[in-house]
Amino acid sequence: MSVLNPRENPHNCLESDGYGSSKFIYKDLYAFLRASESWQSPLSTIALLDMNAFFAQVEQLRLGLSIDDPVVCVQWNMLIAVSYAARKYGIGRMDTIKTAKEKCPHVILAHAAVFVKGDPMWSYLDELPNQGLCKVSLDPYRRESRKIMKVLKQSCDRIEKASVDECFMDLGEQIYNELFQLFPTLKKNQDPNTSLPPVPRKLPSSLHWNGFVYKNEKEELKGNQKNEFDDTFEPFATDWDDVCFIIGSNLLYRLRQDVYNNLGYTTSGGIANNRVVAKLAGGFRKPDNQTIVRNCALEDFLKKFELTDMQGMGGKIGEQIITKLKIPKGENSNAYIRDNFTVQTLEEKLKEDKQLIQKLYNLVRGVNRLELSFRIEIKSMMSRKNFQVKYPVQTLGDAFDWIKVFVGDIISRIVELDDENMELSPTTALPTKRRNVVRRPKTISVHINLNRKETSRQSSVPLYTDYEKLSKSLESITYRLLKEFFDQTTSLHLKNGGKHLKDLDDGKKDIKTISILPINALSLVATNFTKVSETSVFKPEPGHSNLENIRKLFAELDQEKRNEIKSTEAPLTVTQESSGSTLKRAQTSLIRDLFTKFNKDQQQTSTKSSFKKAPKSKLPVSDSIPKNEPNKSESIKDLFIKFNESQKRTTDSLNTKKRKSPSPIPTAAKREQRVLVLDQLLNARNRLKVPVTTNQPEGKAGTENYCSKCEKEIDDPMEHSDYHYALELSKAYNG
Repeated sequence: MSVLNPRENPHNCLESDGYGSSKFIYKDLYAFLRASESWQSPLSTIALLDMNAFFAQVEQLRLGLSIDDPVVCVQWNMLIAVSYAARKYGIGRMDTIKTAKEKCPHVILAHAAVFVKGDPMWSYLDELPNQGLCKVSLDPYRRESRKIMKVLKQSCDRIEKASVDECFMDLGEQIYNELFQLFPTLKKNQDPNTSLPPVPRKLPSSLHWNGFVYKNEKEELKGNQKNEFDDTFEPFATDWDDVCFIIGSNLLYRLRQDVYNNLGYTTSGGIANNRVVAKLAGGFRKPDNQTIVRNCALEDFLKKFELTDMQGMGGKIGEQIITKLKIPKGENSNAYIRDNFTVQTLEEKLKEDKQLIQKLYNLVRGVNRLELSFRIEIKSMMSRKNFQVKYPVQTLGDAFDWIKVFVGDIISRIVELDDENMELSPTTALPTKRRNVVRRPKTISVHINLNRKETSRQSSVPLYTDYEKLSKSLESITYRLLKEFFDQTTSLHLKNGGKHLKDLDDGKKDIKTISILPINALSLVATNFTKVSETSVFKPEPGHSNLENIRKLFAELDQEKRNEIKSTEAPLTVTQESSGSTLKRAQTSLIRDLFTKFNKDQQQTSTKSSFKKAPKSKLPVSDSIPKNEPNKSESIKDLFIKFNESQKRTTDSLNTKKRKSPSPIPTAAKREQRVLVLDQLLNARNRLKVPVTTNQPEGKAGTENYCSKCEKEIDDPMEHSDYHYALELSKAYNG
């Protein structure tokens, strides 16, 4: 049924011609509740949703055009998508821009977005892009595809994204819920092997077939031969499988309406008991319609297709089977194989593996069931460019410009992958589902086509969840691999006065002036994707132990404090920055973890007055630190001692500068310059609610800026309180 021109459902209720008990049992119905079993149930209801000329629709909506405008999506001089309005003029995907204009002078050409050489971000250009200096980007279409998936997932959890413009859906869970709401004769918690009750004589008034119901041979003989595509045909429901298809047709139509109402895209759909037939049904009535293939019409429906149209039988394998089985010309290959071959005779003729023969046997009968995969398992991502002779890549600068494009392309696809993984609904317990998990490549390889011969080099990649860090890492690693390739496998250094690229690229010379051998093609491939926890912040650096990483964190804290001292010496109008001036979240998180266990111990044993009775506590060790590291407690303890000493020296230095300056500005600056570790301690103190006593001696009553412990006046009571808290904590820890 069309979402643009929907028909009104008839007022008469659908009827059933089924009598006696059903051929299905409760076990078949209960299977709908588990995604791992739903697709195998005899009542299985699988739907395909397919976008109509998707790339052309994306460009149509981007340009604000109507569905009646003849739009074609262009890549260089080729057409990669043709809208149905343009097809009315005879334009097809085999046309060029020139022939398309000849067929329809007012055709609207919309070129795909491109990456411009040196720019990692894609964009749309106002003119036809230069193929030698640009690379086509499919990101806009993947982005719109993600939007569509989000709309669908609001109503259906079990979705497999088959491609950028189509997806399969298992509607079993939604059908199960509606069945028990609409049919009181169905009872929950029944014996799984009990037969289902017969379908009621009259179905609820809300149930009607929604879409084109394919007729079987008997129904064709009874019906009107002149109207092959009769959208008003509503057959009887013979058993519960038909009822499931009726409910499924309504569910699919509502999903298609949601996509159109929210995003403006028209779609086509198909429903059957397995994904192979559902895909054929989805393309049977395009555009903007849906086809339902009931179990009683499976074999008749497959007569409309050849074996090579079936999933897994396209290309050479299907042709080879047809040749070996000697199927006569003019005969439908599916019907011929079904009527003339058993499993045994297929084994004699084909002598192939048994799995292929069983698959062929099931395919021609329309019962080859395949499980849906609800998470895309990415194995690799590649970005490639073949270079034109007019625009050669013959300098390091040229190569690096394209590396940035390839990295940008891969990062955008990783963003898409993250979005799909993180958007899974938490309501359905799927066997492969894990929330808050993203995937990152462990290996990156660069493929260089030189003198029409391709060579590759690869390297491991640090696992970063942050896109910017990952992007910079990929650029740096790929650039290094490219230079190593030329230095180690070519005689390029002979053309550069005996100098290798690693020596020429010293940061002083413009890389666009450093010549390399002309490259015919270049590509970047990310592989070995692994799961990385999104909540994991601290990532140990490759080649360093955990203890070394912790030691590095403390060194960076000391460096930050020294930078702060330098910043107080500079004029206030100058902003000074350094590479270590910002404390990273990973550092803050790790330091907080190191104090966590100690704080818990203190809370159990401390009193409201002081920390004097607090027992000595062992060093709290983060979960990220392995327990088999030798002498780690003593080593980390030494780090704390050194850090505390550094803190004291820094505080003394700042106090000295404060005494030299009559201005109140250093006091405020000092407050802002507190090391973040002390902020963590302050937060811990507030949670523990342990006060620092500041009782004034007689004669000092009412003076808030006086510390009884130090027996002197203080400038900032809050900051001085932090000082005592840190001091007490350090003493309690160090004994």
